[in-house]
Amino acid sequence: MQVQGCRGSGVQGLAASSAFAVGLSVALIAQAPRVELTGLAVMPADTFAEGPPSGAFRTSAQAGKPEFRSQPVQGVSSIRPDGQGDADWLALIDNGFGTRMNSPDSLLRIYRLHVDWAKGLAGPARPFIQLNDASHHLPFHLVRGDTNQRWLTGGDLDPESLVRIPDGSFWIGDEFGPYLVHVDATGRVIGQPHGLTGFASPDAPGDLPPDAGQASAAQIRRSRGFEGLAVDSIHRYLYAALEATPIGDPAGTTRVIEFDTLTNDWTGRWWRYPLDADDQGVTELVGLGEVFGARCDGRFLAIERDNMQGDTARFKRVFEVTLGTGATGAAMPLQTTKQLVADLLDVDNPRGLGGLGARFAFPYITTEALWPVDPHTLVLVNDNNYPATGGRGPQKDVTEFIRLRLPMPLCGR
Repeated sequence: MQVQGCRGSGVQGLAASSAFAVGLSVALIAQAPRVELTGLAVMPADTFAEGPPSGAFRTSAQAGKPEFRSQPVQGVSSIRPDGQGDADWLALIDNGFGTRMNSPDSLLRIYRLHVDWAKGLAGPARPFIQLNDASHHLPFHLVRGDTNQRWLTGGDLDPESLVRIPDGSFWIGDEFGPYLVHVDATGRVIGQPHGLTGFASPDAPGDLPPDAGQASAAQIRRSRGFEGLAVDSIHRYLYAALEATPIGDPAGTTRVIEFDTLTNDWTGRWWRYPLDADDQGVTELVGLGEVFGARCDGRFLAIERDNMQGDTARFKRVFEVTLGTGATGAAMPLQTTKQLVADLLDVDNPRGLGGLGARFAFPYITTEALWPVDPHTLVLVNDNNYPATGGRGPQKDVTEFIRLRLPMPLCGR
């Protein structure tokens, strides 16, 4: 695999390009734990992998002419370790350029990324996993459906969350359906997608948008489907989190919904998740039971963030979330409690990593990928929405890996 990146774009490159960086005069939040930045690594915005040209539909000005020579490695929406330690990662990318209409030439992949924390650099290291429907399980038209490979594109699905099963297969949470999709270790879809009865988005595959003047029948707002996906310690139950409030639900809430991988169906159990404000969303959910064992089942890490970036960002936080168990046959929804783990706009940076000063902020509009390396350590990655700007100034946003040290252990309270 050939990968290219621009020079001088490591930690020092980030510092050099930070003349317009977000101001660090973020107001202290009462009772926010003091979290320390212990690692910072950058994958340059202009990082590409082999594949056909892309971006031909990204803007109306493109008029069918590809903007990029191959496939940009961008849009990290979920991560999982690819081995021991915190250097090698599986990184799921989203649909590409933001919508079904502008991403039919963006190939859906799980990239293998390597992070050199000492050098402050990150990038693809091993062959990627190309998502595909070669076995013809998806019951709707695919952009590349007439090819033998039937590679999946951003015109088909919008992958936002990833769970890895011990047999090497993956469950993926999609926003377009929204769906849960099961793929094998090679990326091949191995079963029908699982939608949720009574819930569909305006971008559900096979559906056409309503005619002008008509109201949409969707219950899920555009780009607000299964943004988070977690699993328990025995890899049986999946927990799918809708990013934001479904139409008809109380404002300032969303849902976490349980799926049984043994019966291949939804269990009927779901939880009402309280957001800190109406305009925020849940962008990741990780099961602490999966990472630390059965004693932590029912407890999760979640990212909540606002839709602002740079010096206008006001809310980027990580919470430890507990889903209530409820009695057998209990009425839905079940209740959720949460505790603040980290304020990503107010991080101690005593070593001045990245040249960004003693106070560090992670101000990207799409803070979406998270993994607990150990009870005191988190790794987070932003979706850089290539070639978008505004996270740290007018230049194209990089993909930034950060490592945080927590003062209190996860699943220890």
